[in-house]
Amino acid sequence: MRERNLGVEAAPEGRLPASELVRPAPAQDTKRETYPERNSPRRKRSASPPHGDEVHGGTVEEFVDRLYVSFCKSGARYPELRRRFLQRLEQADDSQAFLGASLRYLAEKSRLVNGKTEPGVMQGKLYTLIHLVLDAVRQQFTEEVEKTKQEQELRPLTYTGGSELREVAQSIVSDTLNKRVVLEPRLVAKLVRFFGLTQENVLLAVPQEHISGYVHDLLQEKACTPAIVLVRCLALSEFLNMETFRVLVALSYHGIALELINLTRKQTQVEFIQMLLGESRYKLAWKSVKFLQLEEDFPDVFLLYSISCIKRYCGKGHWEGAVLVAGEDEGLQELVIDEMLAVGELALAKEHCDLFGIEDKIPGDVDLEAMQAKRRAQYLQIDDFSVEVSFVNDVFAAREAVRILSAAGLVGLDVEWKAEVDKQEEIGASLLQLSTDSHAFVFDAAALCRKESRMWPEVNDILSPLFSSPSCMVLGFDLTTDMKALVRSFPQMSCFKSMHGSLDLQKVWKRIGPGNQLSSLSKLCELHLGKPLDKRVRMSNWERRPLSSSQLSYAALDAHCLLPLYRSLKRLPQFEEVQHEMYR
Repeated sequence: MRERNLGVEAAPEGRLPASELVRPAPAQDTKRETYPERNSPRRKRSASPPHGDEVHGGTVEEFVDRLYVSFCKSGARYPELRRRFLQRLEQADDSQAFLGASLRYLAEKSRLVNGKTEPGVMQGKLYTLIHLVLDAVRQQFTEEVEKTKQEQELRPLTYTGGSELREVAQSIVSDTLNKRVVLEPRLVAKLVRFFGLTQENVLLAVPQEHISGYVHDLLQEKACTPAIVLVRCLALSEFLNMETFRVLVALSYHGIALELINLTRKQTQVEFIQMLLGESRYKLAWKSVKFLQLEEDFPDVFLLYSISCIKRYCGKGHWEGAVLVAGEDEGLQELVIDEMLAVGELALAKEHCDLFGIEDKIPGDVDLEAMQAKRRAQYLQIDDFSVEVSFVNDVFAAREAVRILSAAGLVGLDVEWKAEVDKQEEIGASLLQLSTDSHAFVFDAAALCRKESRMWPEVNDILSPLFSSPSCMVLGFDLTTDMKALVRSFPQMSCFKSMHGSLDLQKVWKRIGPGNQLSSLSKLCELHLGKPLDKRVRMSNWERRPLSSSQLSYAALDAHCLLPLYRSLKRLPQFEEVQHEMYR
């Protein structure tokens, strides 16, 4: 690398020396430039165009110096610096040469002289400018595979630029690992990732012990992400150990952990699974066993994962979710029944004993009807309202339902979908519930709206006037999530992509409720309608047909309760003002 003297005496004409880059201007000049006269208009910094020579003309080094001075002295913001840099980049005859020269010059400012950087150099500002240059490299000369945000931070990119720019990056990384240049670890990781540097590239100029020592220091300092980038991209096999894998798991870098563990011998893989089981990470252990094909070594891992899911669901009262996990396994079904009995859900346990075909475990002297009546009295029921519940699963019923809904002027909306047991499973909306004061319609969205259904074009035409009518107010609770679920599940249905005349009661309550805090729909019903909602079947298998009576009642009530809740909220101060602001 060509050395450049950044001292005061060697500064080229027209360029500020490094020692002067952050020296404040004289007091009188600063005051005159910073504070406008009393009657002069104050101008926004972003609206002021740069001087003619700030972007145009001069060498790359002079341009970078001007950016640096603007950043240090004038307090220019990152978007403004980025705009100027990209504008100059577009004018460059050779964009790669311009980027390479910018990187090289900024790195030289971080060069160590007698163990210290050049006087007057502000490292944080330099690092920000290097990030700016690297972001431009990423935008123009790399290709990235779609991954999660966490995985994107660790994986090497496909560099598509020329070798000269890559050699600049390689030289900067080498100087940093050899302790001739000081760069923050995130920048080193970016250089390695963006330019696809490998161990073979770096080892040409850096001893192996320097690389290993650098990564070891990062791990000791808890700078885990850049350390893992170097381990991953430079294939540092000495770090393929349990300590590294623990770090990856703790950071939730599961995909990267599995890729690296796959490079190790079987004994290490077995130790990794045992570590996960010891930490009760049953889901990751199950996925790891499948990925590494260690089913013979861990035949019970899926059973352990299922048991942990059932206990977690039962602990939250999500009984139907537990039933979904149990499936047809008699042992897991009995576990669900035992969990119900342990918390006194005798009626529910009786119901599922019959459903599973398991011998009744309920004591004979228990009055189940009385217990069920007591539970119903504790929660809001659809029978508490004079409303007719209908299940809609054909075009004729849909047309009649929309006729009644459109005439009402006020409609409650809710959406149900199957409980998510495995996050890799594609979950779609199963039901769309729409309710007036007198009728609650439970639409079989899975049958009516999917692409495979021949009915969806007609259903789309039937629903469109309801959702686009300015004379009909649609009420929801976390309405955005419900509508996104419908759009994601049925992308061909245009009626779900725009809605006129809707009001989200969750957002309203956040604005006008005590302490402006969010609350669940169940708690809000308890506060304003006297009783909470019974969420026992919330995690039901909503794909199952026919729906149980409890499922149908729950689905209808979730939409219908929004109507009396809306009228109760209307009596609160500020409601009209917030409604006027949020109603769209």
